[in-house]
Amino acid sequence: MSGIGQLKSDVTRNKSQISSIEGEISTERQKLNNNALSQAERGGIETLIQDHETKKAQYEEANNTIRAEINELEQQREQQLKQQNKEN
Repeated sequence: MSGIGQLKSDVTRNKSQISSIEGEISTERQKLNNNALSQAERGGIETLIQDHETKKAQYEEANNTIRAEINELEQQREQQLKQQNKEN
C-alpha cells in the first residue's frame, strides 16, 4: 500500500509543478504584449514559453504513466484479496 501512497504523492507533486509552470507560461505570455520588445527579445520569450510547455507536457506524461501504474497495482491487490477470500 505504501507503494501506491508514494505514487499518489508523486502525482500530487507533479501537479504542483504543472501549476507552477502554467504560471510561468502566463507571465511570459504577458511579456509578449509589450510592443517595445525587439524581435530578438520576442524570440527569446517564445523559446522560453516553448521550453515551459515541453516541461509541462513531460510532467503530464509522467502523471499518466504513474496513474496507469497505480491502477495496475490496485487491480493486482484486488485480485489478491479475491484469491485470499476464496482460500478462506
